[in-house]
Amino acid sequence: MMKIYVIIAKSATGKDTMFEKLLANKELGLKRLIMYTTRPIRTHETDGVQYHFVDEAFLEKNRAAGKVVEERCYDTVFGLWYYFILDDEQTNKDEKYLVINTAYGFDAMVKYYGRDKIVPIYLEIGALERIERALKREKAQSDINDPEVAKNKINEMCRRYCADEKDYNEDFLKEIGIVRHFDDTVLEDCYKEICDFIKEDK
Repeated sequence: MMKIYVIIAKSATGKDTMFEKLLANKELGLKRLIMYTTRPIRTHETDGVQYHFVDEAFLEKNRAAGKVVEERCYDTVFGLWYYFILDDEQTNKDEKYLVINTAYGFDAMVKYYGRDKIVPIYLEIGALERIERALKREKAQSDINDPEVAKNKINEMCRRYCADEKDYNEDFLKEIGIVRHFDDTVLEDCYKEICDFIKEDK
């Protein structure tokens, strides 16, 4: 049976790092489920690896064809950014997949594929640690020395923090079936706990 493990967390919680570590563990046998996005590609990203980077016309074409499993739109300071999953050839096999998504995206995937095929992995860290990680990530971008770009990036970072506090409230998480939390403050400890969880999951 096809099964998709979904990493879910607020921004700057370590989703990407955990995602790559879990994929690299051959013992887990996980395959990357690549999502689609209309946002611009970031420094050090590669099309078809982290995401398929597409335009809104591509999204609209697949909406019309009924192939969109779930989608989200973010009204950022840079314009509207869409993230979505397609019912494509990636999930036509009895394999175990790994993907990063939001709580709302997870809920939509459950409704589309069924609860037995979608497993949440919810990461969390403290608020101050999240802010520090987000700032460090923005400082590493190649265009951060442009004052106007820097201002926009900080505004976007703050917008995402506030939106996450609203979107990831405990009542909603419990309502959609996310009850177990993995503390990602210490990466290796969290990684080991998740590996054990996946191995035990039948």
